[in-house]
Amino acid sequence: MFLSEVTLPISVSPYADESGIGYCLRSISRNGSSLHGLRRLLMIDNIGRFTVLHASHLGRVFQQSPQWFETALPSHERARPFQRDCYGHRWFSRNNLRTQSPQVCVQCIHSKGYCRAIWDVSIALVCVEHQCYLVDACPKCHKPLRWDRPRVDVGHCGHIFLSGSYKRAPDALLEFQSFLESKFKASHSDMDHVRGHDFHGLEGLSLSGVHAIVASFGFRSKPFQVLHSTIRTRAYRSGAWTEFVSQGLSRWKSMDACHASLDSLVVQSMLEHMAFNHDFVQDQKFAVSLLELIFNKRLRAELGGQLERLSQLELL
Repeated sequence: MFLSEVTLPISVSPYADESGIGYCLRSISRNGSSLHGLRRLLMIDNIGRFTVLHASHLGRVFQQSPQWFETALPSHERARPFQRDCYGHRWFSRNNLRTQSPQVCVQCIHSKGYCRAIWDVSIALVCVEHQCYLVDACPKCHKPLRWDRPRVDVGHCGHIFLSGSYKRAPDALLEFQSFLESKFKASHSDMDHVRGHDFHGLEGLSLSGVHAIVASFGFRSKPFQVLHSTIRTRAYRSGAWTEFVSQGLSRWKSMDACHASLDSLVVQSMLEHMAFNHDFVQDQKFAVSLLELIFNKRLRAELGGQLERLSQLELL
């Protein structure tokens, strides 16, 4: 039988807010197979990632629209600079999305039965509905979660995710999560629709831009800390992202009063990457304004030809 003729006996429809790879796991497990089996069916290696290149075949196998997979799976990685489209947004750093190390809300997994797409975003760390942290390890044996597991509610270790009492997430992260989810629902080219959801001056940026700002303000735990060159590509655990985002938000909110002292804490290279590589003009303007304000950089002459109109922004 040719690949284009293969279909699974049980057709499972995706939810509107479901993770692309999470849907593949949920659907293939309902059919008694695994993601490894799905890779063999699609003739890709055992560690290969599912991308839009597989959308037409996945649509045939799962008896679903290929267009849904084209939106819910990341585009094929391009040459430098890194650019990847997924969920209607463009991402500029490899660790913007959790393509290898998923995180879940255990209570949502049991009540909804699927993985939400917003959980694939690295800086999305809490569940607003249950006011708890997302977890990226088995609650029983504490082994890191993988996409390659028997079911969405079972770890590769074989343990079922048990609902129970979880530590309540702080209000600052819950507020930030609500802001992220409002931006996530809007496409990359439709950011104006979330401008009414004000979050300390970040509402006009793309999701990748918000990630860059929060990470650049939060990666350093102390002044002048030397960071590894892989900060934009390393796949950090949820606990590490929680620390980065909490620090970043705290520093960002206090910037109006102490921006002169932030030059030893903010990661300048991340703002420069945002200014030179992001194709969303508002992101570029924002990064240039921060570089001028915090580091006294002068990039306007160099970037002016790349921007539609470069003008000073009000940051707060």
